[in-house]
Amino acid sequence: MYKSYNKIINDGKYPVYFVTVSEPLGIVPQSLWSDFPQYDNPGLFKDNVQRTGGMFTSDWKKLFGTGQQSTPFDMNAYNQCIDILSNVIKGFIQNNNGKQFLSFVEDKIFSPKSKNVGTHGDMLTRTGSIPDKNRYLKRDAPRKEPFDYVDSVLKTRTSD
Repeated sequence: MYKSYNKIINDGKYPVYFVTVSEPLGIVPQSLWSDFPQYDNPGLFKDNVQRTGGMFTSDWKKLFGTGQQSTPFDMNAYNQCIDILSNVIKGFIQNNNGKQFLSFVEDKIFSPKSKNVGTHGDMLTRTGSIPDKNRYLKRDAPRKEPFDYVDSVLKTRTSD
């Protein structure tokens, strides 16, 4: 993802500034991308495979001789964390009034009623600050580098 975003930044065709939506921090501006460590906060993931570091049943069997293990998930704690982080994002948006915000975080077609909304999409929905028309998929195909897709969206949006 960052390879594509950096390519767009370095191309200089569009007046863009990227920020990363982040579980532990809320927002990480592009100017700080090199200053924050690699992380994962699996406690916020609803999906058991994500909470266990991406290990599938076959991984558990190979490493531990048993089927996939389940880890606890606390929906109330999840909601509290997502609410706090969405308020951080909302504050960032309010402090940057007059800027146009586009989102490229959804893995599937965005629907606020979807049960498959990820943590980033959930945070953005709860801010109430980014209109649906400004929310896009991460990329146009699974595991595909998003440069061409994001570039085409930006081209369309800047020609309006």
